[in-house]
Amino acid sequence: MRRFLLMWTVSCAAGSSLTAQTVHEPGLILETVVAGLQRATSMVFLDNSTFLVNEQSGRVRLVQNGVLQPQPVLTVPVTGGLEPGLHGMVKDPDFAENGFIYAYYSRAGTNIRISRFHWTGTELDASSEFVVHEIPAMSTGHHGGILAFGLDGTLFVCNGDQHVNTQTTNFNTATTIEVGVVLRMNRDGSVPADNPFASVSGWEYIYSYGGRNQYGIGIDPLTGELWQSENGPDNGFLDEVNLMTAGTNSGWEEVFGFAPTPPAGLYEVDGAHYSDPEFVTGVKASPTAVTFQPSPVMGANVWNDVFVGEGHFSSNRRIYRFDLNNARDGFVFGDPNLSGDHFGATYVEMTSIIFAEGFQIITDIEIAPNGFMYVVTWAGTVYRIRPDHPTGDADADGDIDKADFAQMQTCFTGAGGNASAACRAAFDFDSDDDIDSADFAAYLDTTSGPIILQ
Repeated sequence: MRRFLLMWTVSCAAGSSLTAQTVHEPGLILETVVAGLQRATSMVFLDNSTFLVNEQSGRVRLVQNGVLQPQPVLTVPVTGGLEPGLHGMVKDPDFAENGFIYAYYSRAGTNIRISRFHWTGTELDASSEFVVHEIPAMSTGHHGGILAFGLDGTLFVCNGDQHVNTQTTNFNTATTIEVGVVLRMNRDGSVPADNPFASVSGWEYIYSYGGRNQYGIGIDPLTGELWQSENGPDNGFLDEVNLMTAGTNSGWEEVFGFAPTPPAGLYEVDGAHYSDPEFVTGVKASPTAVTFQPSPVMGANVWNDVFVGEGHFSSNRRIYRFDLNNARDGFVFGDPNLSGDHFGATYVEMTSIIFAEGFQIITDIEIAPNGFMYVVTWAGTVYRIRPDHPTGDADADGDIDKADFAQMQTCFTGAGGNASAACRAAFDFDSDDDIDSADFAAYLDTTSGPIILQ
């Protein structure tokens, strides 16, 4: 039986009118990069101004210098419906050498596949598909589908519970099905020897379990730990942000939200442990993307913080920003409304952690190589959040040095030229859309350092 140990009555109306996109952090601006995509689900950067975007229908689209190219660079056959389709995508850690891109998609009429494709420079070669792992497709709901590489080069795969009652969703059944789990595997599809259940039959790939409708995972760039977002039951408004260490049982569907530790009734596996969430919402946020900001380019105040997007059906979806404690195993809040119980009962109560808002369903948040933040929406628009002034730090390493100067030379257009968006953001100091001698003069005024950006 489901037991929700944190219950309350809350009324909130989801706004139906459009809200302008707004970023609340001083010194940052928000702008549209590209529109016209269809049910966009995730993106991967090839360089600062070139990226791939998945569409749920199975198409992978190429965007170059803010222009959506007319033809897809890959199409895979997918199951139709509200939730199945082409979802997560991630670059191999050695992409510069091997050109590998990994994708998660619900195959038409069969199963869920995590596959690797080769980027040729112009397309993802369909004939190069290498199947890394397959998961049973048990229903058309709660497919999850997010991919992330750990600092050690292993691949994490987030899969929803698919409305299935099995051991991994804390039912005492005879079989194990890989639903409601985060999987961890080597790039060739083999089982890492240090997986928490590597010696348990049927559990070899499972890193954590007891998850419900999981739509976001992100890796802390400082610790390598995995963080996850989880959608709560529709009548409970118990959305979670979790730190998922190896062997974590998140509790579904025996419990959701905060609970006694450990709650009774969980399915026990050697090496497993229950953990309460780090944050719970009292609104139907439907959290999705989980992303860390590893670059100082957007300011010291957000450097190494974690960002979580909202995905509920509304015209005003938000991005939350969380500060981590010194151990980076939990959150710290300056607002006493949140610091005591780590529970955001209303949007008003969560004002201090709302980083940006006014989006439709957020499906992905990614950080470009230059440190700028990109926001993907299911409505088909990609937005960018960046400093409201040129940084000069083209490689986003926190200083302004010879490497940045070399990039500025590449960006040079001369007076009256039309520089790319990435070049303008880094070097257009006089805001006239070109990179010319005036910008070089302004740049030289910044290079007495290295200068750590503030």
